[in-house]
Amino acid sequence: MILLVGLSFAMSAMADGWDKGPCAVDVKKLCASVEKGEGRVIQCLKEHEAELSPACKEKRAEKKGNRKEARMEARKAKIDAKLKAMEAQKIPPPAPGTAPAAQ
Repeated sequence: MILLVGLSFAMSAMADGWDKGPCAVDVKKLCASVEKGEGRVIQCLKEHEAELSPACKEKRAEKKGNRKEARMEARKAKIDAKLKAMEAQKIPPPAPGTAPAAQ
């Protein structure tokens, strides 16, 4: 039973991805009492942003930038799909700076 609980805890920590890399020491030092999973370690790191090591701050900024790029790509794909659908229906695209007509 203890082995299963320990294995579960280890798997949860690995899933969060903060058990190794540039933030591992910060997590152990600042968030050791935080239960792993559901974004709790990330929230702890946010709460201790001023105390993080430079390497961990850099890694967090990199991850944040990647998420922002992914959101922008998803938005672009959605807009491209709408424009393609409008072209297929022979609907002219809206003028720049205006809202599209309601359909």
